[in-house]
Amino acid sequence: MRVAVIRNPFSGRGAGEAAWSGVEEQLRQALGSRLVSIEATKAAGTGKTQARELARAGIEIIVGAGGDGTITDVMQGVLGTDSALALIPQGTGNDFSRTLGIGTDLARAVQTIANGNIQSVDVGHWQQECAEGHFLNVAGCGFDSMVADRINHGYRKLSGKSAYLAAMVGTLMSYRPSELTITVDGDLISQRAMLCAIANAQSYGGGMKVAPTASITDGLLDLVLVGEFGRVEFLRTFPRALKGTHLTHPKVTHRQFRELEISSNPAVPFLVDGELVGAKPTRVTVLPGSLRLVIPA
Repeated sequence: MRVAVIRNPFSGRGAGEAAWSGVEEQLRQALGSRLVSIEATKAAGTGKTQARELARAGIEIIVGAGGDGTITDVMQGVLGTDSALALIPQGTGNDFSRTLGIGTDLARAVQTIANGNIQSVDVGHWQQECAEGHFLNVAGCGFDSMVADRINHGYRKLSGKSAYLAAMVGTLMSYRPSELTITVDGDLISQRAMLCAIANAQSYGGGMKVAPTASITDGLLDLVLVGEFGRVEFLRTFPRALKGTHLTHPKVTHRQFRELEISSNPAVPFLVDGELVGAKPTRVTVLPGSLRLVIPA
């Protein structure tokens, strides 16, 4: 099958560009004539259009090389076509790659592209009044969206879990929980909460296992709602989230669902695979088995 690569030269705060020549050499050795093109994203958000053009040209495997945001962008161009998505993790967190068992191993990512299997996996869909899109990994709002905003605008010398932890401590000093109103598969939940994670996969923040039991093939999304904590209590409890043992905490609600609507007061931005969208009421649904994905053999 023919392979085309769409890469973000700014991924991983420049680390992706620095490592690219070695990755490209591995790709050419592993794929030979199967590798038909390598192109850079033209601007933020253009991966979707570029991927859709490659899919229309009949390219069987389209690779997103970058962070979770870049991979999701490329995925949206592959979704609904006969092409399959593959990935090369070159971002700050690389969390979806962790769910696949690739992690940050670039050589394993290349071998997966060359010799992996294609599996149908679930995708999340989000919709607001004037915007919509899809996500592969984790969406949500609250404390984690504020942390993501802080990471996106600073901590240039840190990456992965280190960047998340530094941003978390900085955000915690000023953050106030919002009143969240959530309708999940017809059931109403209304409470003050630190954060609401809506997970297709298992981790975000560079390996924090926010939804340790989530599966990308079960036809469901996972809601993880963390109630109101004091700063000290939150810091004491947070290590459980790193290990994925927080779901049994009495202030944590976990359930699986197919459809959810959420709003916040005061309004906080909605987080989609590390990127922020509008601070508006949002509807989220799962699209079971809607994406062809290249996974390790």
